[in-house]
Amino acid sequence: MAGVKGKSGRKRIPSNEEKEWLESQRAVLLPIAFRILKVKAREGSENAARYIIDRFLGTPHQSIDHRVKAEVIVTPDEYELAARELLEAQVQVLQLPQGVTKA
Repeated sequence: MAGVKGKSGRKRIPSNEEKEWLESQRAVLLPIAFRILKVKAREGSENAARYIIDRFLGTPHQSIDHRVKAEVIVTPDEYELAARELLEAQVQVLQLPQGVTKA
């Protein structure tokens, strides 16, 4: 199975020389990058505006509600059928420990 050159496989890791150069140019590159972001945000780029806000204020806390909300509707006939199947199978749905009585 052949891949596409430049798009398949692992991402290229910058060399130490590239990292050192970027670090040495940080004082020059960051203000330029910020100006570009500011211009884009003023022009209406939602992504640029969100990036600036997230950098200054931090990203908002995100939580996911993973609870399942469902409603099960059982007809009287379905209820009766399930009860008969339980009685026929002689399954004990609730088994109380010895000495404990129903309230």
